Amino acid sequence: ADPTWTGTGTEADPYVITTYAQLGELSTAVKGGNKYEGKYFALANDITADTATTAWTSIGTSASNNFDGVFNGRGFKISGLTSALFGYTGVSSVVENLGITGGSVKASGFGMYYTGSLANDIYGTVKDCWSDSAVSVTGKSNLASCYTGGLVGYAENDSLITDCFFAGTLYSDGSGLLNQAGGIVGATLGTVKNCYNTGKITGQSGKANGIAGMWYYDASDTTPSSVANCYYLEGSAMLAYTKSTTTHQTVTVSEASSSTTATKDKTTDTLSTSDSGVLTDTQMKAAGSFTGFDFTNTWTISATAGDYPYPTLKAAAYTKPADNTTDFAGGNGTLYDPYQITTIAQLENVKKDLSANYILENDLTFYDYMYSSKADNQTAYKKQIAAMYIAQHDTIAASTTIGSELLGQIVDSSLFTNGTATDAQYEIAVKVLNAQNSTTLP
Repeated sequence: ADPTWTGTGTEADPYVITTYAQLGELSTAVKGGNKYEGKYFALANDITADTATTAWTSIGTSASNNFDGVFNGRGFKISGLTSALFGYTGVSSVVENLGITGGSVKASGFGMYYTGSLANDIYGTVKDCWSDSAVSVTGKSNLASCYTGGLVGYAENDSLITDCFFAGTLYSDGSGLLNQAGGIVGATLGTVKNCYNTGKITGQSGKANGIAGMWYYDASDTTPSSVANCYYLEGSAMLAYTKSTTTHQTVTVSEASSSTTATKDKTTDTLSTSDSGVLTDTQMKAAGSFTGFDFTNTWTISATAGDYPYPTLKAAAYTKPADNTTDFAGGNGTLYDPYQITTIAQLENVKKDLSANYILENDLTFYDYMYSSKADNQTAYKKQIAAMYIAQHDTIAASTTIGSELLGQIVDSSLFTNGTATDAQYEIAVKVLNAQNSTTLP
């Protein structure tokens, strides 16, 4: 069937996409061999992927069968994808002004994988885009090339990623030399500039970086690759990027924390945390920390309390995820706004999302919680109390006080051993044990 987009595909009259089904039409058309070079596409609204009904196939299935047009998100977002929006994009392609939100992008099994939430493999340009998706790659062979990025998996020669950020989560379990993960891009042979990451990047040591998992230099490329003016939130990763040592070349690069140009030998230069582009939470909230960022035309930081506290794109506005007040006291699980835990019940909810971030807001007492709030734990807990009690006291006298509280009844160890102690007597044992370090007992 012919695509149902409106428009003629020109810059002035782009093909307009309004539904998940129409996104699928673009994927099908590119898979069929239409690259759409010189053609323009635009979103007219936010789109939610209905992957339960129709599985998502990334746009572009190979380097030779790619999308080579211009895709303008117009500031809208696509949510709920289970694989990258684009599989492969060509040298003339531009993806811009777009947000990728929610969803869980996953890859697993043996073989070569390039994985990102926006695109797996790009030869063109990505600009003014963001993602807060969850990206994960598991079960990779140590010998397979596996590049995982918050936005882009692999950026080829002469590609450009500029003015983008990642605020999701990324996990990669590969440990081989060619298994690399980065908040913006898994590996790059192109240019990455004016980008930042606040997402938690998890993986093997030295292979899970804030910006680029691996920064390569190709001696045959006339344009040296670079990572410039890129930053990541303290605690999200260990380094900004790892430099490839596979080619002995002297190239001109801009370090991630400075716009100063310097000559580096990629086989001998070592990366230190002082030039890695790491910013504290306070620095991340200040425009002056971001060398090279255009806060007049491209970026902005909200001064409104409760808003997303870091730079956002004027062309693709970002609203932080809503607080989860059902399972926690607040927060959305990000590094900058972790889930807030005030009760033991909330602490137990951590198991629902082991990749999120959490903060404990107060002390928690397990004795009272286990006894009074968890019926399934009461029997085991009572036996524990009895054993502790018997080991220290034979009898609690009726006149025993804890602070100003009179316990008011005799509790004999035999009641615990024969199982006839009442709930009230168990509660007395709990109070005694909790106070034993500060109270003299008979």
